[in-house]
Amino acid sequence: MSKQHFRLAATEAVVSQMANQLYAAYISTGKVSPEESASWMERSIEEAIAIAKTVDESFQSEQEIS
Repeated sequence: MSKQHFRLAATEAVVSQMANQLYAAYISTGKVSPEESASWMERSIEEAIAIAKTVDESFQSEQEIS
């Protein structure tokens, strides 16, 4: 099996980490069956993006002000 390398931008990496944590929580609580793993993963990604958008709209960072 060949090894894949990813180069995520900082914001993509944060969203990926949030999605990972959400997906792990769904797995650990028994909500994810093997047949539904792809849909739960997609749900986790969508929820992570929604969280990131809400945070972005909630306040301005120092970089956005400058």
